[in-house]
Amino acid sequence: WRSPDGHTSVGVSAMNLGSALSAYDGDDDGIKDTVPTTLHFGAMHRPEHFPLPLTIMAGIQAPRDDDMDLSVGAELCPVDMLVLRVGYRSLVRYRSITNDDGEKETKLTLDDRDSGGFGDFGFNGGVGIRWRSYSMDYSWSLAGPFGSIHGVSIGMGW
Repeated sequence: WRSPDGHTSVGVSAMNLGSALSAYDGDDDGIKDTVPTTLHFGAMHRPEHFPLPLTIMAGIQAPRDDDMDLSVGAELCPVDMLVLRVGYRSLVRYRSITNDDGEKETKLTLDDRDSGGFGDFGFNGGVGIRWRSYSMDYSWSLAGPFGSIHGVSIGMGW
């Protein structure tokens, strides 16, 4: 969906809907794994009166078999060819917490400490260069015990 003024967009998608077609060992009595269904919700907004082109984004990824994660980010274009990006990604979990009155309650919390083994939760950033139909992007994100991940992509549109 896009707002009438074109400054706000919202999207929803579902991946891997359905079930496994066959078992691991080839017969119908074998082991069938569930398909990792995931729902994605996202929104972006471009402020109309900001002095530079700015895009603010937020998204939620909700897998059927794991914790949700929340992502927020921004993209700023200080000059025509240059794009600067910053973001944050965190797990969203239900936690049982004892409140100040000693009562247990369950509520949603953000948690960037547990990364499912690889550690891509926390801050990330990047820079992009656009020239005519060519692009080059660099990204950096945390990788838990592995340090950080650096990515480079080169593209050409036609």
